[in-house]
Amino acid sequence: MITAIQQLIVIAIMFVVSPTTLPPASESTLAAERRAREIAAVTATGSRAEAGSYIESNFSKELLKVPAHHHIANFLSLHDASGGYDVLRVERADAGNITVRVKNKLTGRTQGLSVQVEDTAPYKVLNFRIVPAEPAAPEVAKRTAVRMAAKFNAFVTGFSRPRAKTGCRVTG
Repeated sequence: MITAIQQLIVIAIMFVVSPTTLPPASESTLAAERRAREIAAVTATGSRAEAGSYIESNFSKELLKVPAHHHIANFLSLHDASGGYDVLRVERADAGNITVRVKNKLTGRTQGLSVQVEDTAPYKVLNFRIVPAEPAAPEVAKRTAVRMAAKFNAFVTGFSRPRAKTGCRVTG
């Protein structure tokens, strides 16, 4: 009887913990991800010419109000500090705004690359910056169903053991 109850509880836990279906990404979110990957690639080159070309063709009119040499210096500074970035995965995505986790090629540490793009095509870059990486998911979220079942089984089995202080024994 207890094993059947344990199985039902484990199934219920698996249903609650299982990943949910994500809504389809918007065009601006997909464009933001594409721009994040492009920015990481341009940063990896360390080339003043490539940075300048990317800035002219992909930055918004608002960003282009700042002289190009400031943006180029930003790209070169990021290259000097990182040696470039490897894009690992998407951390957070909203309409036109995305944060991807990137790996610093010099230090191996992970960071976030946050990119915001315009709401309409051609989805030019409104802003980008390096942000601290999101903290890792708690260990509980990483447990598999088998490990959760084993822990639950040990927990339930503990109730059937005699208690030293009370002398009571719970039976099923």
